[in-house]
Amino acid sequence: MRNKRPSIKDLKTLLPAKEVDAIKRDAKRQEKAFKARVAAAGERDGVDVTHATLSGQELYQRKLYDALVAVLGEDEVIWEKSNLVPGRKFRADIGFASASRLICEMDGYGPHFRKEAFQSDRRRSNILVHAGYRILHFYAAQIVSDEQLKECVALVVSCWDKYRDDGGGV
Repeated sequence: MRNKRPSIKDLKTLLPAKEVDAIKRDAKRQEKAFKARVAAAGERDGVDVTHATLSGQELYQRKLYDALVAVLGEDEVIWEKSNLVPGRKFRADIGFASASRLICEMDGYGPHFRKEAFQSDRRRSNILVHAGYRILHFYAAQIVSDEQLKECVALVVSCWDKYRDDGGGV
């Protein structure tokens, strides 16, 4: 059996109420500090932070999405495309309307800092490839640099043009 992190509910049964309250306060302070760091990084990197969430990765996903919308149009680019594989709750960071089997994924150390998360992401990626998806992987540093962002957009547009007529090559 895998060791899982205890939830606040679990802690309530194990710890006195004062300690649980202290843990909650500390978690809120950490979340607030994280949001401030994300906002500062977004400002530094020229990323629109109005879409900021707990995931700093999402800021870079939004920047790539916005760049693709500028080229391909809002009706073509899909934010967080879902229902990719029947019976699986997979979603892609970015999908496309007329190249239905082409998807873009933002990868990074943050979401995959644990071995299990990294392995799970590889399994998910393999299942998507087996289901006929063509996956383009990007990382934050590519999106921060305007020159590299243009290269990423050019690659996506080239793949989109190649696969749009045949439903992504499936």
